[in-house]
Amino acid sequence: MTQTTVWGSIDLNGNIVVTGNSDFKVESANGGQFQISFNPVFTSTPVIVGSQNNFGYLEESNTDSVCFPVVTSSYFQVNTGTASGDLTNRTFAFIAIGNR
Repeated sequence: MTQTTVWGSIDLNGNIVVTGNSDFKVESANGGQFQISFNPVFTSTPVIVGSQNNFGYLEESNTDSVCFPVVTSSYFQVNTGTASGDLTNRTFAFIAIGNR
């Protein structure tokens, strides 16, 4: 096994803006929900960290959210939203670290 880091920045339309590698793909499911799939997959569940970024408004609140309600060795779900908890497409960045 080798420790691997997969990272990227995703725009609000689900397009990959910046990536450290091509080990993942993005699918936009519904407003504010994205699925990131790994290829190759991790041997166990990786650690995921992330944040909203580059939304383009200085008024963006620190309570605007990004969360990962599902994380597996092959994919994770990303939910982005507003400070009031409404799911809305936002730009975000993530880092996934685990073994392959």
